[in-house]
Amino acid sequence: MKTRITEKNNTGRNIEEEVIRTFNRLCAYIYIMYFPEGTHQKQRFKLNITNKKNKIKSKCL
Repeated sequence: MKTRITEKNNTGRNIEEEVIRTFNRLCAYIYIMYFPEGTHQKQRFKLNITNKKNKIKSKCL
């Protein structure tokens, strides 16, 4: 197994760890911007209602 030498910045944290943290924050920010709170739940709820209505109609026929 090779040992990896990581550089440390002024705060003493590994630069690699900081890059991962900033990437995770960026991903979370993009997710929040494109999918506001509750958007997925409303869409799923609407799909479930329409599917149930279609099933009821098909059973009645």
